[in-house]
Amino acid sequence: MPQLRSRKTLIFLFLLLGAGQAMVYAAGAREDPVRQAAVHIEEQRYNEALQLLAQAVQDDPDRIWEAARLIQGISQARSEYNDQWRQLIQSLRDEPDNSAQALEIIQRMEQIDRFPNPRTTQQVRDARRTVRFRFNQTEFQEIMQDGAELLAGGEYIAAIDRYASGFPLFREEFLEEQYGNIFENRVLGLSSRLDSATSAMRSAVGGLEAELPVGTDQIADTVRLQQQIDQVMPLLDELQEIRNEVVTVAGELDEQNDLVPQLNEELDQDWYLVFLNRFALGRRDAEAPEGVAGAAAQATVDLVGGMVDQALEVAEGIRTQALAAFDSEAWDTAIDRWNTLSSYGQLIETLDDRFFELHQATGELPDTSRILAQRQPLRARLARLQQQGDDMAGLSAALTDFSQLAQIPAEPLPVNLADNAGQLEAVRTLLRGIDTGPETVTDDSDPAVLPAVDPDAVSVDTAETDTTASDPHTVRVLAYQQDLELRLQDWDERLRMAQIELYRTAAAIRELPFRTAISGWEDDLQLSEQELTGIDEVTVEEGAEITVTRRYPQDALPRLQQVRDSSQATALQLQQYQAFLAAIPADVAADTRLEQYIAEAAQLAEQLAALQARTAALLADAEEAIALADQADTQGRQLLAAARAQLAQRNVDQARSLLDQADSQFFDALDYRYDQDVREEYQQLTSVLGEQIIETQTVIVIEQVRERITRGRSLFQQDDFFAAEQVLQEAQDLWETVNPGEPNPEIRNWLGLVRAALNLQTNREITEESPLYFTLVPFLNRAKDQFQQGIAALDRGNRDQAEQLLARSDDNLNAVISAQPFNQEARVLQLRIQQRLDPAEFQQTFEARVQDALQRRATEPENALADLQDLATLQPDYPGIDQAIFQLEITLGIRQAPIDRTAEIQSNNLVQRARQVAAGGTREQLQAAVGLLEEAIEINPENQEAVALLDQYRISIGGQVTTSISFEAQQRFRQAENLFVQGDIAASYAIVQQLLQSPQNQRYTPLINLQRRLETRLGI
Repeated sequence: MPQLRSRKTLIFLFLLLGAGQAMVYAAGAREDPVRQAAVHIEEQRYNEALQLLAQAVQDDPDRIWEAARLIQGISQARSEYNDQWRQLIQSLRDEPDNSAQALEIIQRMEQIDRFPNPRTTQQVRDARRTVRFRFNQTEFQEIMQDGAELLAGGEYIAAIDRYASGFPLFREEFLEEQYGNIFENRVLGLSSRLDSATSAMRSAVGGLEAELPVGTDQIADTVRLQQQIDQVMPLLDELQEIRNEVVTVAGELDEQNDLVPQLNEELDQDWYLVFLNRFALGRRDAEAPEGVAGAAAQATVDLVGGMVDQALEVAEGIRTQALAAFDSEAWDTAIDRWNTLSSYGQLIETLDDRFFELHQATGELPDTSRILAQRQPLRARLARLQQQGDDMAGLSAALTDFSQLAQIPAEPLPVNLADNAGQLEAVRTLLRGIDTGPETVTDDSDPAVLPAVDPDAVSVDTAETDTTASDPHTVRVLAYQQDLELRLQDWDERLRMAQIELYRTAAAIRELPFRTAISGWEDDLQLSEQELTGIDEVTVEEGAEITVTRRYPQDALPRLQQVRDSSQATALQLQQYQAFLAAIPADVAADTRLEQYIAEAAQLAEQLAALQARTAALLADAEEAIALADQADTQGRQLLAAARAQLAQRNVDQARSLLDQADSQFFDALDYRYDQDVREEYQQLTSVLGEQIIETQTVIVIEQVRERITRGRSLFQQDDFFAAEQVLQEAQDLWETVNPGEPNPEIRNWLGLVRAALNLQTNREITEESPLYFTLVPFLNRAKDQFQQGIAALDRGNRDQAEQLLARSDDNLNAVISAQPFNQEARVLQLRIQQRLDPAEFQQTFEARVQDALQRRATEPENALADLQDLATLQPDYPGIDQAIFQLEITLGIRQAPIDRTAEIQSNNLVQRARQVAAGGTREQLQAAVGLLEEAIEINPENQEAVALLDQYRISIGGQVTTSISFEAQQRFRQAENLFVQGDIAASYAIVQQLLQSPQNQRYTPLINLQRRLETRLGI
């Protein structure tokens, strides 16, 4: 029995624990606890029932089965309750936004167990509060969304009703909080005021809807528009008063909400008050008007906006008329229509001003800033519409002269074109001052984010959708402005193109003179540069063509001065032209052709600057060349005067040197600055003085030549051939100074005799000039010493010693003779050795050798002469030997033949003929007479009459040289000299040969000398 009871007790306790309930003993119960427990079960007071049943089983264990049946019913209810609890938890976790489902579960749980334990009660209450908040929040969002859609559809009264339908949300929760009668009554009074204001607003909005919008015929002109505005204004004032009441109530609700934390520390705010405020004013961060006040605001915006739309349609018609007149360039009509548009726009702005003022008066409304912000672009554009009307009227007036300004006359003046372009720029400035650009309005509000679970963190000021849209008024005005902007852009482009054409024409007219002037100056500079560096010209000199370079700085200088002066003035004009181009408006100057003109102007400036620099350099060169020419001219004339002075003193060499220097200076002067007249003057000056010098020099040279010929003859006759050759060579050199290339037969004949004799003498003697002198003289000296010693030994009677010494002497003499076979001293000494060793035999040998030499006179005259001269040294009195030597010397041309009577007569006859020929006095006749006299002297060198007459005629003829040649020939001669110095022998020789084609140049000594030097180098 105890075991059974123990088992039953355990089962009972398990059931109690399985129900999750703690059993509390209710002491002092007198009624039947089981029956009483059954009553509690029916009332869903399961905790009290369990307590009674536990007490009943304790008091009477036999009633356990009766208690068990009742406990089983409680367990079943609790099991259902726990199932619903689990479903609630799952719903809150998996479907947090399904507030309706969660509330249904909570209602079922309350039906199952009306009196759960305190912990469970609190958990359910918290869950219900969370779910209820979510439900109300969803309802709030739906109401706000519906209201926005109704407002968007123009159903303003329906929207007000829809917002008012949310007023009861959280009212039950508000009353459950038990804040106290005072607080509750104050809040409920504000709620009642809000209901009254909402009802009044419905009526006011209805009145405004009945009055607006209006037709365009009711506001077709400024008078009727003003009348309509006067009717609408009182309705707007009434609606504003109602809105003010709504705003006031909403503000006081916020104030009461701020007191909630003081009444209940667990709450930051009461959602009933929050929702009433939002349904009244809308969410604070809403993008569009919301709430009862927002609905009234939107009605005002739309209805007044409708009237504005109608007014804008009328304005558009006026504007269309103005644009039509503007497009057709009917400027008077355009001005009238634009002025009318400005006045009409001002009335529209008056209506909007009133609307704007109404909203500004309720700046605390959350939608006010949005509305005002949306209206700001319209207001700005309305003001701009008026301004544009005024501006366009002014522009139309300004454009009345467009055609005249844009027209380019047949003979345009750049200054007039520029003035016209400037006036067009003023019109463009007026045009660009017309403001057509859109306003930019920014909204910096940040939408709040609704948390998912925590209701205390949720903000009802967050809108789920963006209901903002472009304001239709603004869109329409913007369309007007864009249309106008396109026209203005077209006109601006027309004006710009007209300016471009004007500036193009002006630039083309102004640029051409610069380009023409610079081109002409370039040609002037090119010509001047050629005149300064030299112009190659072909001239005929004595029948030969010569290419010479001539410089004309005197011609280049005035031209360069004119270029300098003109270009300086043009540079200033070009700067003004560039300033003119720089002043062209940037968008006009962006034209490709104008850009080209601007670039070309810069290029012209660079060209002009370079031209001026080049002009300055050429001017300096011209002035320097002229200065050098003047300097050379001055020095040349000074040298010429000095040459005359020297010539007066018969200092021919000094006079000629000074004349050469003067001629060189004159050449330099002409080289720096060629002038034909000056050239002829120089030629005259130098040629006259040169002829005077040549005449004087010729007289002196002929006298000196005659003196040397005479002295040379004397020395020849004295057998002093070496001295005779020197003297005669001096005569030849002197003769060449005045007769280059012209042989003197007299000097030539005497030099021939002297050199023949000298040549023979050179073969017969050993002189210091002989290359064998130092080789042969020692042999000859030893031979002479040995000869003297041998003769001495012979005289002493020592024949053997004498023969030995004389033999050695003969050997040394043979060494000399082997090198110089005709050495007279060695040959005579050999004969003397033979003569002393055997006088008798030598005499026979002597006679035999004389005969042999005489026989060889015709075949070997030189050998025969040498043998006879050697033999005559030993026996000068040998019969016939002197006559034989004399005849051989004549034969060999080393001695003149005796003048016979026939020669004298022939020579005298030639003199007479010369006198006859020279009687005419011409140069040619004198030349012919000279030839006859030279022949006479050649026949009879002793004919003194011929000698004297020859010198006289030669003086009359003058020298065959010239002291100067032409400037052109001098230039070529200097070129040849430079080429010779540079080693270009062939080119130099070619020029010399070309110059020598002129007979005048053939008499120019420096040219002849250069020819000889070149021919020496060429081996000619």
